[in-house]
Amino acid sequence: MEGRNCMITIHDKYDREFKGIGMNILQPSDCTINEEINGMFEMTLTHPYDSKGIWKGLILQNIISAPTPRGNQPFRIYKTSLGIDSITVYARHIFYDLLDNMIIQFQVDFVRPQEWLDIYKNALVLDQGFTFRFVGNEEDYGTGKGFISKYLNGVEALIEPYHPQNKVQMENRSFISWFTDVTLIRDKFRVIFQQWSQESTGFTVEYGKNMMGITVDEDISDIITRVYPLLNDENAPPYTKGYIDSVHVDEYVYPKIAPVTYDTSDPSSADDSLYEILVNLVTFDFDQKATRKVNINVNFQILSRLAGYEKYKPLENVLLGDLITIIDRRTNLKREARVISYDWDAVAEKYNSIELGTANESLVSYVKGGSYVPSI
Repeated sequence: MEGRNCMITIHDKYDREFKGIGMNILQPSDCTINEEINGMFEMTLTHPYDSKGIWKGLILQNIISAPTPRGNQPFRIYKTSLGIDSITVYARHIFYDLLDNMIIQFQVDFVRPQEWLDIYKNALVLDQGFTFRFVGNEEDYGTGKGFISKYLNGVEALIEPYHPQNKVQMENRSFISWFTDVTLIRDKFRVIFQQWSQESTGFTVEYGKNMMGITVDEDISDIITRVYPLLNDENAPPYTKGYIDSVHVDEYVYPKIAPVTYDTSDPSSADDSLYEILVNLVTFDFDQKATRKVNINVNFQILSRLAGYEKYKPLENVLLGDLITIIDRRTNLKREARVISYDWDAVAEKYNSIELGTANESLVSYVKGGSYVPSI
């Protein structure tokens, strides 16, 4: 990926190269980019009404090219707001052109990540010039089970979060719901899913050195560690062992107990093994009340551009999905956490803030603004 060119430029809505200055070099008073891991990637830009009329290029569908942590990237304007002395525009990364695309139907039968992406690409109604690639060890993953997806837009088919309530969802599953522990990298028209590294980058965020403040939130209020399973038919055979425990049950003072009713197509033929499969797949692995949903979030600001903090300059190379170490000696905190979101100043080309922790359902919103509603 190319290095930063220190320019924020405006380009025609049909431009696909984003080279040079495009239609003009912008002089925004503010340009902020927000990205979440496997979620939204958006820009908010404010530009004064300049005498040369450069601001007039900031119209719907035109494209802004701006520096990001991964080099200059294109953002298509989807909303404008005229103020007294400036215009504010809202733009999404060009990846979201896939919102205008659709798959009518495609079937995936026990395939590895790259083959899944190849099938998906061939099923898109429009050829928008995107490429799709998986980077990692495919042998670390199982296969995407046999299922059918119908009438999904191009974005939700890739990154819609998986949020079943009481059944194993086999239709309309996104790529990240089958192949977890990946980071979506959006580089112009290149869409890359990169497997997480389990090794720390070696970067350390330490209170009193390269962070201004820290907030650690750990919440176990929605956790279930013991399930009394039921089926959606009162005549179904009961689970003979009474309840099923999570492997984490002994980590808490008491078991965190809940009855859960599951949907199944043939309740009358249920046996203990079916109950155990449903509990382990739906409640303990995927549902929002799964035991793995204890979240640790750390917010901090990069200080490397301030006098006296130059030695922390390498931290500005930290990217989404990277695993780094957090230290707060006051509270004896030492944890490893991933970069899950950031706020980037594209004018100064530096992070305003970075968030570390475990991405959860409340964080991951893959499109902001507009009226798009995820499928159910």
